[in-house]
Amino acid sequence: MKFACASIALVLAGCASEKTPAVADVAASRNAVMNAQTVGAAELAPAEMSAARDKMQRASQALAAKDYDTARDLAQQAQADAQLALSKSQSARATEQANALQHDVMVLQQEVVRARSAGATTTTTAVGTSGTTGTTGTTTTTTTTTTQQQ
Repeated sequence: MKFACASIALVLAGCASEKTPAVADVAASRNAVMNAQTVGAAELAPAEMSAARDKMQRASQALAAKDYDTARDLAQQAQADAQLALSKSQSARATEQANALQHDVMVLQQEVVRARSAGATTTTTAVGTSGTTGTTGTTTTTTTTTTQQQ
């Protein structure tokens, strides 16, 4: 009898220990998906975000059905998909910023060439991007024309 009670207690403890990591993983996957969605990953990586949301939903259903192994696996996959979506969206934004800066540099170079060919002195001040906020800086150009007297 004591052996049977000990066995039942051991089985129940095992079930409880399986549930805890699964619950934590499902909660972490929800956070990862929400974080990626908050920064706009759904627009820049829609396939990855769709996969992350789908797996998170399926993980929640598996958790409700007490299928803790499946819930944990799907939750971890959802986290990975959300992280991939986040990384892709950050990469796309960085590429957009780099392209904008290259365009600004090209415009400035053209202005310098025009100013030199017109016999002018050009002073250029440029402010680049600020951190990871995604804002592209502004460019100010001042051109002073010099005239020569004979």
